[in-house]
Amino acid sequence: MRPFYLYKSKHGVYYVQFTNKVTHSRLTARSTGKRDYTEAMLVACEWLNSGIPVSGGKTRAVESDSVIKAFLDSVRKGKLLESDISRIVAELARYGVSLDKRSESTPRAGSGVRTPLIAFLDQFWTYDESPYIQDKLIHKQRISN
Repeated sequence: MRPFYLYKSKHGVYYVQFTNKVTHSRLTARSTGKRDYTEAMLVACEWLNSGIPVSGGKTRAVESDSVIKAFLDSVRKGKLLESDISRIVAELARYGVSLDKRSESTPRAGSGVRTPLIAFLDQFWTYDESPYIQDKLIHKQRISN
């Protein structure tokens, strides 16, 4: 398997996409800033050996970039077990990041006031009680027929 793919954009600048050796997927494309193929290949090889440049003049190894992407993909796809999540939260706590697995920001079933549909519609279309009409009046917006 190739360690990276090099391709030219429609503006003539070459981009490099490194590959994840474990998942065989491509990482995010990065601009080499070069319009010549040979120069772009040299930049890509340099990044492969010494790391991809990140903000602050630092570099990050291609392997760590692919590990981070693989981890985020598994989180997004829900492939982590409850025990894995607990271990990750414990490790993040060592760095001073506190996470509650059962965050209050997640919606819960049964939360909020349940109003029957007919009662809601009666209130919605009553001029003096309607939250929609009251909001329009507060913001000095026009209520059309």
